[in-house]
Amino acid sequence: MVRLRPFKKLDIDQMLSWMEDERQTAVWASGVFSWPLNREEILARLIQAQEAEDEWALACLDEQGELIGQLYMRMVHYKENRVHLNMIVMDPTRRGQGLGTEMVKKTVEYAFSILGMQKVTLGVFDCNPGAHICYQKAGFQDTFIEEHAYEYQGEIWNRQHMAIERKV
Repeated sequence: MVRLRPFKKLDIDQMLSWMEDERQTAVWASGVFSWPLNREEILARLIQAQEAEDEWALACLDEQGELIGQLYMRMVHYKENRVHLNMIVMDPTRRGQGLGTEMVKKTVEYAFSILGMQKVTLGVFDCNPGAHICYQKAGFQDTFIEEHAYEYQGEIWNRQHMAIERKV
């Protein structure tokens, strides 16, 4: 079982320990943060999200209440009934157990049931096939490819946009 709660300042150090290198950070944050990651940058981004009207950070916990993942809900459009998931990360020691899929499903359930959204979107780089499979298992469908979405040290990454719609 996976639980969701607001991502808190006390979670930052643990989440930072999950970022093993610059490339992984780029895949996760698309240049939002510099490398090496630091607590102050993460805290500033968290505060920015808390002060924004249309975004917030969520923590994902296992059934014992241990932090296993984190993500942002962004670009919340209440009139259009849609929200975008962003900067999804999981404790690397917990990968491969189905918890990432469960985390994304739980977030979609929250978006549909609590926020009343009709559509949830996200994007995943083509250099991250494991995440793409995870999102497909959570029910997301590919919608379009954004070519040359991001450049990292000479590599060009395409972004696969994905969506899931509430079944009426």
